[in-house]
Amino acid sequence: MGFFSPSSSFHEVPGLGGVLSPLQNFGSQFDLGAADFGQRQAKGIMKQMGQGNYEGLAGTFLSPIRDQYAVNQRENDRSNMMGANALYQGSQPGLMAAIGQEGRLKNQEGLGLALSNAVPQLYGQAQSAFGAGRQRQISELGLDLDARKAALQGKIGGNQLVTGPSIFGSIMQGLGGAAGMASGLGYQPFKKP
Repeated sequence: MGFFSPSSSFHEVPGLGGVLSPLQNFGSQFDLGAADFGQRQAKGIMKQMGQGNYEGLAGTFLSPIRDQYAVNQRENDRSNMMGANALYQGSQPGLMAAIGQEGRLKNQEGLGLALSNAVPQLYGQAQSAFGAGRQRQISELGLDLDARKAALQGKIGGNQLVTGPSIFGSIMQGLGGAAGMASGLGYQPFKKP
């Protein structure tokens, strides 16, 4: 407040704080920007696959392929023991062992081919899931930033300029009021008792 110049200050519009506080804390209300379960799982799969560990979490996704080839191997072994092959077991053990070994090698080769096709697909899907989760995080952080900017703009725009009189003006106004009051009393001569 200046002596000769009027004073001015900004005052927040009443009730504005209650409206803007949810915007200021928007991100903390909804846990925005945190990694979700799918993103964490995809990151774990990519990490294990990058280390060459296909038995852990990635193994659970690849186990149906392994299980199918294990079933195929059992069926081949059982098939070699039945029917006409059962007769050859006793008479031609070397031949039947070679036929069984050939079947196991072909089954292992099939398993290797299936896994060599599945592993890049699994890695690509994990990478895609991780990228989608990361993109969601980035957009949520953008929402939080937008909410904070809106709160700041509302805070700045929600102030009104209030001007008051200068000190000199207040003094003069007080003197003018006192003079008006004195003139209202009128002139009354002082009487002696």
